[in-house]
Amino acid sequence: CEESSFFAATNGSVRLVPLQLVAANNWSGGEGMTATEWATSTNPEDMLSALDDAKFSTSRLPVVLAGAAERGRFSGLLSPDLRRPFLAYARWVFGLAPRPLPIELPVFDPLARQGVDTYDADIGVRLVIGGAKLSWLEYMLASLAEVYGTRRMTHSFRPEVSDAPHWQRRQADALRDALGNPFAPVTWETSWRSETVVALAKGIHFDNAFDRLPILADALEEAGCDDTDVLDHCRGSGPHARGCWVVDAARGR
Repeated sequence: CEESSFFAATNGSVRLVPLQLVAANNWSGGEGMTATEWATSTNPEDMLSALDDAKFSTSRLPVVLAGAAERGRFSGLLSPDLRRPFLAYARWVFGLAPRPLPIELPVFDPLARQGVDTYDADIGVRLVIGGAKLSWLEYMLASLAEVYGTRRMTHSFRPEVSDAPHWQRRQADALRDALGNPFAPVTWETSWRSETVVALAKGIHFDNAFDRLPILADALEEAGCDDTDVLDHCRGSGPHARGCWVVDAARGR
């Protein structure tokens, strides 16, 4: 996977903010959601809308989508012939495998659409594997498909599903794990990326060994990191998964 442009280098440090707004030097933390609301939200729709409103960089969105592959429910909604390619795409995003070949798109059938905003998980995955870039609002439909356990989803329809609140909480936690808190950005000092920190972070990522995060926190402290958001994330209960914002920042991704 190409190196993410999510981490904007400035004066020997790396700030986790929207790149196009870094250049303008006028980013004030986004619109529509406060840092506290982001940290406590259990509604991924609100969180994704806030990212879109703030024009937050989508360069980390492939990591968020790849996380859905590892959780399993979204992959299970796909047609059987797409499940393995989607998992291969996720492995490529995480740097575990070569990029998969694009998948041929099906012939468009207007009768298959039930409305102008209908999302079909199969078509969405085919487009993404083919190199299409999604917006946060476009990803929201994939998020809703996972929450409600249905392959086809619209912005206006919500089926009655008893475990939807559980999946909303899981997705909200996954967004925080992958993005940190975009409305309280962290300045990542390059000096924190010591040889020990980088080696630990790579081992955690490639071995899927997130029980080592407290050890990474200790190494970061030894390297001079005193940021409570970074250290608390490493020492917190999680959930943690590949794509964790601290691990990726520590290994320079």
